[in-house]
Amino acid sequence: MAGYLKFGDRNFVGTLKASSDDVPNGIFVEMDYVNAQGDVPSDDATGVLGFVQNEIDWLDSHGKDDRTFTVDTGASLKLSQPKNGKMYITDEIGSTYASVTQGIEMGVGADGKLYLIADLTAANFTTFHTTFIVKEKTTLWGEEAVIVVAIKIIGIKEE
Repeated sequence: MAGYLKFGDRNFVGTLKASSDDVPNGIFVEMDYVNAQGDVPSDDATGVLGFVQNEIDWLDSHGKDDRTFTVDTGASLKLSQPKNGKMYITDEIGSTYASVTQGIEMGVGADGKLYLIADLTAANFTTFHTTFIVKEKTTLWGEEAVIVVAIKIIGIKEE
């Protein structure tokens, strides 16, 4: 349960709070500006997404490591909003790792994990605001991971 922005701007959204307990780094949450929170998806994530990339930077987090660090309910989230070309590395993969291949398209499903489009329940992938292409399969802190590139962004103004 880890991940970080690999390539792209270092602008982060820090105004939203975790809406549930134990939000791991490396997942995507739906950004709910009305309630000022980041919601872990319970199903296919068709809303505006933010990639959780919190850091261990306060005393209460002492004794936790980067691999298992989670954000508590009500704590501020450090979110990277996907834009075309931004790259992320994460080990939060919901599909079978063996079925993930370079160049395949993925979307965000339950628990904010990346899934192959075919493994998601939406009628078709055009309902997703954001999808990703797998650039590379790799490891992150000894765990199976993927490097993905954001390729389809709907409803987000590109700067």
